[in-house]
This record gives sequence, C-alpha cells and structure tokens, in this order.
Amino acid sequence: MLNKFIAYIFRYHKLFVAISVIATAIFSFWLVKIKIGATSEGTFPSKGDPEYKYFQKTVDTFGNDYFEAIAVKSSGSVFSYPVLGKIKRLTSEFEQLPGVDRVDSLTNAILITSRHDEISLKDISGDIPSSEAELKKFHDDVTSNPLYERNLVSPDEHATILYVVVDVNAPFEVRLKTVEQIRKIALAASGPEEIYITGEVEFDSLYYKMTWRDISMFLPLTLILIAVVIYANFRRSWCVLLSVLFVSMAIQWTFSTMAMIHVSATLLTATIMPVIAVVGVSNAVHFFTEYFRWRSKKEGPRRAVEKTLQDVLLPIWLKLTTTAIGFVSIAPVNIEAIKRVGTFLTIGVIAVLLLTTFFLPSAIILFSPKADARRAVSKTQ
Repeated sequence: MLNKFIAYIFRYHKLFVAISVIATAIFSFWLVKIKIGATSEGTFPSKGDPEYKYFQKTVDTFGNDYFEAIAVKSSGSVFSYPVLGKIKRLTSEFEQLPGVDRVDSLTNAILITSRHDEISLKDISGDIPSSEAELKKFHDDVTSNPLYERNLVSPDEHATILYVVVDVNAPFEVRLKTVEQIRKIALAASGPEEIYITGEVEFDSLYYKMTWRDISMFLPLTLILIAVVIYANFRRSWCVLLSVLFVSMAIQWTFSTMAMIHVSATLLTATIMPVIAVVGVSNAVHFFTEYFRWRSKKEGPRRAVEKTLQDVLLPIWLKLTTTAIGFVSIAPVNIEAIKRVGTFLTIGVIAVLLLTTFFLPSAIILFSPKADARRAVSKTQ
C-alpha cells in the first residue's frame, strides 16, 4: 500500500509541485489582508456565546470603560486659570474626534448637589470661574464632592485626569486612528504642565505595534536561522532553499487561513509561527538526513527519494498526526484566544503534513538531479 502511494507521488510529482506553488500564490492574496487584534479580542468566549452577549448587553446599558486617561500634572494647583483653560480646550478637541464616545474632565463634569431633599444636577462647564471669588467657589464645589476627589483631581490638587471614552463598538482600525489623534493632541499640549497617557485603549495601541513588530522581525530571523542550520548540516544550497520555502509555505498557509475566516492575529496566535517552524524544519532535517544516507550508498536521486519515503513517511505521518491531535484537543476550550491557538496550530501541522508528503519529495525529485549535476561540474572545475 505504501509503495503504491510512493509510486503515485513519483508519477505526479510535477503536478504536486505546481499545485503547491499555485496554492501558495492564492493564499498570498489573503495573507496581505490579515489584521492585528486588540488585547481584549479573544479574551471572551465567541460572540455567539451567552456570556459574551450578556457582556455586550451590559456595555449597551451602562456604557463602557474603554477609555484613554490623559493626566495633566501642574507644578501648582490645577485650579488656576491657565490649567483650567487648557483642560477645557483639550476636552473640546477630544470631543470632536469621530471615534470618541464622550469625555469626562474637570471642566465638563456634572456637579451633583442636594438641597431640601432635592437632587440638583448642573454642568460644571458653565461655572468656569472668571474671578478669584468664583475660582474659590469652583474649587470648593469640586473638592467637597467625593465623586471627584482622587478621581478627577489628586489629593494635593497638582494633577487632574481627562477620561476620553472610545466607542468600543467601532472597528479596531477606527479606534487605532482615534488613539493616535488623542495622543497627538495631548502631547502637543505638553508644557509647562506634564502630560501622561495611559488606559486600556493606549495598551491596545501599543499591543498592536508590538505584535506587528514581533511578527515582522521574527519571521525573517527564523528563516535565516533555518538556512544556517540546514547549510551547516548538509552543505547544499538547494537544501537551504527548499527548507526555507517549505517552512514559509506552511506558515503562510496557516496565517492565510486565519485571514480567510476573518480571525485577527494577536501576540498569542503569533506564537503559532515558531511552533510551525520547529515542526517543519525537524521534518526537513529528518527527510534530508535519510535522503543523503541513501545517496552515500551510491543510490541515484530518484531511488534515494523512494527509499527515504519508504523509511520516513509512515513515522512522519504518525508524529504529525499525534501532534495535531494534541493541539486540536485544546480547541474546544470556551476561551476564544486559546481556542484560536489550538485550531490554527492544528491547521499548521496539517499544512506541514501535506507539504512533507507531497511537496518536499516532489521538489527533490524535480530539482535535486540538476542541483547535484551542477555541484559535480563545479567540483571538476
């Protein structure tokens, strides 16, 4: 049975190489569309889960706490005309940004007072003082309200915070752009007061940049390391080229599948890449080791590939199948981030399995005789 399957690979090896290249080209169309997700994405169960629906209902009912916190620190009291003027200006600029839901600051908060058993709500922005007496009354109204002490104003009155609440339902690209605009406006207002920026929205923005940086740095470094290891072991450039191509294709197929079903990459799913690289290159080393062992016995390239497939194909299938079963076992977990890792690690291992079975031996059958011939000619010269 195995020999018949190997004969099938030999008969259609050119077709298998062509299919692999075409599939890679098609997957490339989707790879460029992959998106980077926010930190909160994947924390919850899937959007169809009752727990996620309950969370979304809570956000819709009570509002969200997905905000950017802008701290303004002054050398003196924040209850001064210049600082209050700057806070009012920042509040107005933030409110005009399209992705901002609302802004809570010292100059637009609601003063809650009670008198004769009646609750009075008054917009504080109408009470920005214009005289020393009004400034003192404004100071007393804010500091005497427990809602604002240690919330909008620090106990020493040298710092205040603006809470810029971002629309949590807006697309991530819109939120990212909004954060950049908030940061630009805040930093431009720095001096003489110090400006500090924090909050979940800010962490999401930094997370996005770190994920892109890690992915863009890790893949080239991984491929370079693979090339060095393969060349150090086998001293043949075609082995290096084939190994790098083989691993790159497995990674590309996995992340392209992720893009096809609209799943964003995160720092956690980015860890899939080294696992696929390790699994792929270990199979390549195993395959090449056995291939060159038969070549050292004076077997021709095609015969060496045939013997190699007879020796390693079944063990590789068993190894990759059990690896895939191990990864797929964590896919049913009701945490979206872990489910994604389990699912796409399984897809990556399946991609390695298909490429090891069909592409790798087919490419060796197609290219190794020519490469060995060129190597022999160069030695004689």
